[in-house]
Amino acid sequence: MDPGPKETAVAEKLAALISGSRTRPVADSNSVVTDRTITNIKGKNLNMAVETVSDPGSGPSGKAGGEDAQADCSARGSSVICTDHISDVEVDGDIDFSVTVKPKAQ
Repeated sequence: MDPGPKETAVAEKLAALISGSRTRPVADSNSVVTDRTITNIKGKNLNMAVETVSDPGSGPSGKAGGEDAQADCSARGSSVICTDHISDVEVDGDIDFSVTVKPKAQ
């Protein structure tokens, strides 16, 4: 069975992400995107935790529709996307890749 256009588009985006040929991700005002490159690090602990506050009542950031259309991925509605690249890292202790989204205090 041949893949349809939707499956082909998804496969092409995935291949671009893996190969490194990609656009930077974008986020609305309630979301977080990390796109860090961590390489050649030695240490006892590595903390790459992401903490953010969700404000479901606020509106979108007003980013241009074209910017979202050009991005390989976009974070919307209090979401978090991590597209970090990590290589050649040696850690003897703890590694923290946690993501925490807390509700906005009333």
